[in-house]
Amino acid sequence: MNKGGYSKYIKPLLYGIDLLIVSFLAYFLLTKNLLDIGFIILFWIILSFLISVYAIYRFTKIPEIVSLLLRQSVIIVLLILSYFYLSKSNVHWSNVLYFFIWLFIVLNIWRIFLYEVFKKYRIITGSNYRNVIVIGSNESTKRLTNFFDTMPGYGYRYKGFFTDQFDEDKIGTIEQSFSYVIEKEIDEVYCSLSELDNDLVKSYIEFCDVNMKNLKFIPDTKELFSKNLHLNYYDLVPVLSLRQIPLDDSIKSWGKRLFDFVLALFVLLFILSWLIPILGLIIKLESKGPIFFSQNRPGIKEKGFFLL
Repeated sequence: MNKGGYSKYIKPLLYGIDLLIVSFLAYFLLTKNLLDIGFIILFWIILSFLISVYAIYRFTKIPEIVSLLLRQSVIIVLLILSYFYLSKSNVHWSNVLYFFIWLFIVLNIWRIFLYEVFKKYRIITGSNYRNVIVIGSNESTKRLTNFFDTMPGYGYRYKGFFTDQFDEDKIGTIEQSFSYVIEKEIDEVYCSLSELDNDLVKSYIEFCDVNMKNLKFIPDTKELFSKNLHLNYYDLVPVLSLRQIPLDDSIKSWGKRLFDFVLALFVLLFILSWLIPILGLIIKLESKGPIFFSQNRPGIKEKGFFLL
C-alpha cells in the first residue's frame, strides 16, 4: 500500500485550480484586461498566505473550510473594489457582487467535492495514511483512539498505545515507545500529559524534533513549556500540536524546491561553469586524485543520496 500517496501534490494542485477559477471568473465577470487580472491573482496569492486559507489538514472540518473561503472571498472583493476605484475603472459594483457570489459558490463546491473524494479514496485504497500511536491510557486517549478506528476517511492508521499502567492491550511501556516509533516508521505521536512527568515530556519533544516526527498532546491541566501551540479538534477531542514540520506543507516544500533549483541553476551557469575547469586543472597539477569527490549524505526521512 502507498503510505504517502500523492499527498505532496494535493496543495499545489489545489492552489493551481483555485487560481484558474479566480482568473476565469475575473475574465468573464469583471474585466478582459490582463493587467487587472494579474493584480487580482496577486491579491489572491498574498491573502492566501495572510489568512492561511490553504492550511487545511485531513482532520479539518467542512465548516472550517467554508469559513476560510468566506473570509478570503470577502477580503479579495474589498481589495478588487478598491483597486478598480483607484484605477478609475468602469467596472460596475454589481459585476463585483456577481464575482463574489460565483467565486464563493464554485470554490466551496470544488473544495467540498475534493474533501469527500479524498475521504472515500483513503477508505477504498488504504493509501495516503499516517501511522500514529498514543501514549497513555485514560478516557481522553480512548476517545481519540475511537476517532482513529471509526473514521478511516481521515487517513490515520492507529497502531496502538503505550502506558506504564497495567493493560493487556498495550504494545509496551512508555520507554519502549521511542524505539517503536523508529522501527515501525510512526509519523505522529499523541501524548496524554496526565501520564508524563516533565522529564518525559522534554524527552518526547527532543526525540520527535530530531527524528522529524509530529508530536501532539491531549491537553489537561499540566503546564507546557513551549510556545506556538495549535489547538485542533479530532471530532470532539481537543489536540494540541507542538510544532509543524515546515516541509510537510507541500506548498512550502514546492517553494523551497523551486528556490533551490533557481539558485543552483544560477550558481551552475554563472560561477561553476568557469570555476570548475580552473579548480580541476589545479587539482590535476597538484595531485593524481579525482576532480570530483562523492559522499553519501542523508536526505528526506534519512534516505541516502550521493553528493558531489
